[in-house]
Amino acid sequence: MILELSQKLDLTPDKNMQKFLVFVIVLAIIVLVIFLLASGKSKLREKISLFLADSEERRAASRQAMAGGKKQTKTSVPPKSTPVKPMSDGEKYYEKGGNKKPSSQLKIEMVKLIRKSDDRLRVIEANGQSRLFDEFYQLVFKNRRGEIIKVECSKKAYNELPFNLEGSLSYQKNRFVKFKSIEGTVHDV
Repeated sequence: MILELSQKLDLTPDKNMQKFLVFVIVLAIIVLVIFLLASGKSKLREKISLFLADSEERRAASRQAMAGGKKQTKTSVPPKSTPVKPMSDGEKYYEKGGNKKPSSQLKIEMVKLIRKSDDRLRVIEANGQSRLFDEFYQLVFKNRRGEIIKVECSKKAYNELPFNLEGSLSYQKNRFVKFKSIEGTVHDV
C-alpha cells in the first residue's frame, strides 16, 4: 500500500537530492566528532591522545591521568626541547631581570652603573667632514636586589657618568632623568 502510494506521488529522491542528503549526513558526523574531541573531559579524547603520544614518557603520563581521572595537563610531561646554547656568566649577569615592563611613573632606586652602550651612524664625506645620525645611548644599572635596569640617555649624561659609582637613579619608563651621587648630580638634557 505504501509502496503504491510512493510510486503514485513519485517520492523517490533524484540524484541531486541524494547527494545533498549524503552531504548533510557527513557534515553532521564531522560536527559530532569535533564536539566529542573538543570536550575537555572526553574519554575519547583521552584515548586518542594516549595513542598519539610520541614518547613512552607521555604515554605513561596519559595512562596515569586516565587512571586518576584527571585531565592531562601540559605541565605533567616536559615537552621535547631543542638543545639550547648555555649562556656565559657575563650574559647571565646582564640579562637577569631584563624583561620587566616599564612603568610611566617616575622611579627612584639605588643603583650602580655596570655598562654603557651606544649606537650611532657616522657618515664621513669626501671633504673630511663627518656627521652623526641616529645616535642612541644606553646606560645599564644594577640595583641592590640584583635586577638590571636599562635606560636611554643623552650624550652628555652618557659621557659624565663614571662606572661603579653608587647613587640614586631617577628614571621614567626606560628614559634616564637624573643620577645623584656623592660626586654630584647628572641630569639628562
